[in-house]
Amino acid sequence: MLEGIFYVLRTGIQWKALPKEYGAASSIHQYFSEWAEAGFFLKMWQEGLMTYEELKGLGMAKRGREYGESALGPGRGGEQPHGSGKKMNGCLDAGYAGSKELVESLGYAAHIRGRGEERQEKAYHPLYRARRWVVEVCHSWLNRFRKLLVRYEKKAGNYLALLHFACAVILWRQLIPVYPGLIPG
Repeated sequence: MLEGIFYVLRTGIQWKALPKEYGAASSIHQYFSEWAEAGFFLKMWQEGLMTYEELKGLGMAKRGREYGESALGPGRGGEQPHGSGKKMNGCLDAGYAGSKELVESLGYAAHIRGRGEERQEKAYHPLYRARRWVVEVCHSWLNRFRKLLVRYEKKAGNYLALLHFACAVILWRQLIPVYPGLIPG
């Protein structure tokens, strides 16, 4: 069942067009809906985050103390970041230049670099790396899951479950090559 769901997520096909080798499309979609409602995909992603934290370290505990919220979501590290009184940093490029007030109204300290500023910084400091690359590479990884590119799911919860599943797959793909013992068998 999970392979069929993954096939839909990766290729972006409609549920009814799922190849017969994965089983009946309606059954697989029904399982997906039940698992999504039960929070299975969210738990899969959270387990991946916790395993990644144990093995490689994301510094989520530190971030949770700084902002009052852990990367695992509400109830895992305190209150929402916006309620903690501290502003989170929003490192953005020149494409967001006109949005500084909006970004700050959402509780972020806007750090918007103009065109060429990063190139100048790199000239003075050869080891300098752009701070926004994390978001851009995450978008690149998520673009590999074609079902997420255009939201055709009728229920927002189903789309969110597909997003959680994609994030879990990304995490586990990062962990398994480094720690092959995670795969049972």
